[in-house]
Amino acid sequence: MYRDDAGGRQMGVISTRDPGFPYAPFQSRVRNSEVRVERDSGDRVRLVIHRLRIEDQGKYECYTPSTDSTYQGNYSGSVIVKVIPDTLQISYSRSLTGQPLPEGAELTLTCSASIQSEQLTHLSVMFGKHGETSDGDTEIISIDKMLGVVPARLYQKRYEDGEITLEKRNVEGGQDLYVMKMRGVQADDRGSYFCEASQWIRDPDRSWQKIAQRKLDIGNLTVELARMTPAGVVSWGDELSQGRGSLEKVSDGRYTLKLFSVQPADSGSYRCAVSFYAPDTSLSPSTAPIYSQHSEGVTVNLRTKVAQLPRGPLLKRGSTITLICNKDQSPASDVSSPDEPIEVTPEPVATLRHDGVAEVFSNSSEVSVDRITMSSYRLRVHVAQTEDQGLYACYANAWGQDPHGAWYNTGVKAESNTVTVYLYARAEDLLLIPLVVGVSSALFVGIVIISAVTCCFMRHLAKQRARK
Repeated sequence: MYRDDAGGRQMGVISTRDPGFPYAPFQSRVRNSEVRVERDSGDRVRLVIHRLRIEDQGKYECYTPSTDSTYQGNYSGSVIVKVIPDTLQISYSRSLTGQPLPEGAELTLTCSASIQSEQLTHLSVMFGKHGETSDGDTEIISIDKMLGVVPARLYQKRYEDGEITLEKRNVEGGQDLYVMKMRGVQADDRGSYFCEASQWIRDPDRSWQKIAQRKLDIGNLTVELARMTPAGVVSWGDELSQGRGSLEKVSDGRYTLKLFSVQPADSGSYRCAVSFYAPDTSLSPSTAPIYSQHSEGVTVNLRTKVAQLPRGPLLKRGSTITLICNKDQSPASDVSSPDEPIEVTPEPVATLRHDGVAEVFSNSSEVSVDRITMSSYRLRVHVAQTEDQGLYACYANAWGQDPHGAWYNTGVKAESNTVTVYLYARAEDLLLIPLVVGVSSALFVGIVIISAVTCCFMRHLAKQRARK
């Protein structure tokens, strides 16, 4: 490349043949693949620069020295790269809090975006939902760089029917407000929503290039869990709820919802909604009731509490330390208060992920971690040594699964009380002390006796020689 302030001097960036070609400013970036060459075909490559910097501005030259057996000439081409400040901003006025909406209710999502650039650039804004496809995101509707409203294929019919709209509003402060509305949410609309803004610029060849992008999570939406028609037919909002719950009419005017095997992900606000329909009306999902009313929300909090080390025999050096971590789903008011927090930063011993993968961090002792029941986890330190003594605790993170099988962290965490593990000396170790003391004492006594006997014998011998 040739920087604008380098006076025409060349700077090596990267070479497909010479690993020592990059100059010092590019060496570390080439090593970590931040700057790299990608080959599209035998005679077509492209230079990729991630995390573009202001000093990357300049003229870039692609140079291909001849590698033929006979000289055919050298070839090169150049392009000017300009780097402009990243001024793309995105925000929202309010987020989804997980408050459930009944089917048929209206959902409004807002997102503000702006750019401040001396260059002529365009802005596009898209609303989407996480976790619906293999790549993790599903597009719902967008306003493209030419200000056209473009619904995604899955939402084309609902857009044509006027159930989904997106408009741009000019507001004070330099940021434009984008408002998406869903008139009549459906059970499949539950999930985590986001807003994405992109900045575009038009190259001299009239092609559009995306030069900046920002994504902002708006929050999670839940739609009514279960529904009973006037005929008594029960339908569920998602496949996971079906089969682990029941909605029943127990008497005139009284209905009960029961959920079995609840998880922390089931925490939230629950309410019931009652709708009245005109008689002799075909009750299709799109039929509007003549009157509806809903109850106040009931907040349900589920937390995970974990138990302490079970009682057992005394632990000795060389024994196996066994810690059982029991998760217990219960209302928040029933969760016992933990002990005083640990003063030192805990060191991880082992983890067992939500997908069953175990990871051990200990380098000294043999450690294993497994799940022994649906609600019990076990940590074992085999042939425990003195360095394995200390405070132990269990940390739990609750993960959930959406209707499409994708895992997500619910954000619910719990920590057990701390357990002190102390290793007593083994019996053979305890015998070693008196053995050493005994041998030392016996040796000392023996030396004293031998010295006394020798001394007396020598005196007696000396007296006999004197008499002679």
